[in-house]
Amino acid sequence: MSRRVGTILALVFSVLLIPPGCGGGDGPGPGSISLDSFADTENSRIIRATVRNKDNQMMEGVLVNFSTTAGAFSALPGDDDGNPYDKRTNANGIADVMLELGDVPVATVTATASASYQDPRVDWHESVGSGTISASLTVTRVASISPVSITATQRPLTKSILVRVYGANTIPLPNVPVRFTTTGGQFLDGDFNPMPDPLVRTDQNGLAMINLTSPGTVIVTAIADNTRSPRMTVEFP
Repeated sequence: MSRRVGTILALVFSVLLIPPGCGGGDGPGPGSISLDSFADTENSRIIRATVRNKDNQMMEGVLVNFSTTAGAFSALPGDDDGNPYDKRTNANGIADVMLELGDVPVATVTATASASYQDPRVDWHESVGSGTISASLTVTRVASISPVSITATQRPLTKSILVRVYGANTIPLPNVPVRFTTTGGQFLDGDFNPMPDPLVRTDQNGLAMINLTSPGTVIVTAIADNTRSPRMTVEFP
């Protein structure tokens, strides 16, 4: 094989290895859209879409279309932008809507943004490099809260309390605010600072953790939406 033919074959092979949307000066890849859910009340959730460009930078002014398999969208308080099913991202690349679940226990929400759906001022092809980007998220009401563990910490008279929040079909729920109550003592955060408002959001595994210091035995309860955990007896020596 001649050197010239070998060089040509090497170049062809290199081009074939480039992932779609990552070549031709388009940057590291297509843009993206992601979805998060935050509990607002027992029957409603804040749905947040975040749009990034090819360089992972937040995109402002992108029109995002929201759809859901159940429930209905409404505007957030103070939001007079009109149709809650179509929202533009703010300077942080975020578009928020409210999903009213009502009596429905679970819904699938989808957020979509496409080139044909944009204001001409949004440089879609240059910034995103893809015709359409979308993401889906399962949203569910809190069904139960289960105690996981009560363990001692390195601090005297301080224990760590861990609970898990479940939705429909025992699915662990992330981003759910959990409020803890106690018959005595003081709640502390992860750095053992006092928490006047003992509100903790669940992590991606549906877990919420809080510390508690007390001179004696107390009863702790975790609350999310209007769902309460079983009463937890926390004993101190």
